[in-house]
Amino acid sequence: MTVFTLKDGRTLSGVVASETDRTVTVRSFTEETTIETSGIREKTGLPNSIMPEGLIDSLTPEQTRDLISYLMNPVQVPLPDAGEK
Repeated sequence: MTVFTLKDGRTLSGVVASETDRTVTVRSFTEETTIETSGIREKTGLPNSIMPEGLIDSLTPEQTRDLISYLMNPVQVPLPDAGEK
């Protein structure tokens, strides 16, 4: 997780999805925003994961395996049909 303080007073936080010499694309929980690097006042990397502390401890080994497999997938996994359970 990275927090950006912008020169216009806004604050953005999220994961850096891509970065060039001119722009940074930040992915938050709800959107993806591209900002000019010239508009950034401060960039701070947070030392902790955005995953809640201890969450993985409640998972079975199989659930942990499935979660890691899902997170490593390079594309969005299709959502089940509304009728499926």
